[in-house]
Amino acid sequence: MISKIGQTALTGMSEAVRRLEVTSHNVANALTPGFKAGEVRSADVVASPAGDGVKTLAVTKDLSSGPLIMTGMNSDLAIVGSGYFAVESSEGERYLTRNGTFRLDEDRQLVTPEGHRLLNAQGNPIPALPEAQNWKVTENGEIYLQDSSGNWAPAGDEYRIGVASVPSEEGLISAGGTLYRAGAESGVPQIGYPGENGRGTLLQGFIEGSNVALEREMVNSVMARQLYEANLRVAQTGNEMTEELVDRII
Repeated sequence: MISKIGQTALTGMSEAVRRLEVTSHNVANALTPGFKAGEVRSADVVASPAGDGVKTLAVTKDLSSGPLIMTGMNSDLAIVGSGYFAVESSEGERYLTRNGTFRLDEDRQLVTPEGHRLLNAQGNPIPALPEAQNWKVTENGEIYLQDSSGNWAPAGDEYRIGVASVPSEEGLISAGGTLYRAGAESGVPQIGYPGENGRGTLLQGFIEGSNVALEREMVNSVMARQLYEANLRVAQTGNEMTEELVDRII
């Protein structure tokens, strides 16, 4: 038989475990480009008539930008400001991401590490890049190609990389890793030109790092363990009190 005190303590222990899970996931992705740290939102309901303790309301994302990391790779891109890269899987599923670790596949298309194709400002997959001596991306998403004579020319509007703006970023749904998809609460993403209508600009040769702050996560881990241990002691005390009361009644 678990006392009311014990039930409240078990709720607190469950909250502590959830916090440890989120913290562990954050730490594991501290070096993942474009990763957004998870945050546990909870409510103290000890003062409620039911006295249920601490209850997890949701695990949200810290959507602040991570640090810019220089890689020097032509295919690596970072968004400076707001917005997301829009990508499409081979099955036609569309996702949003801040992870700009792209590469040229065997067809010379820009793809994510998972093989999802990068979309242009019109919302279509960027075509295969023509063979060239070199290529570069401007801050407004244009791709320029260099010929054998050293001359540069724009590849064309169908190659212009798009950036998606989201009406309510908090409503995005995690699709695994650093991918997100639109949800009912996020609104419909609008893909357009970088640097226009509040969208961020692009920076070639850089990626956005994870926004996980390891110092904060260490503090969160210690606090979660202390919360668990404190509630464990309360649960044990509550059960002992209940057993003692039962013995007296019997």
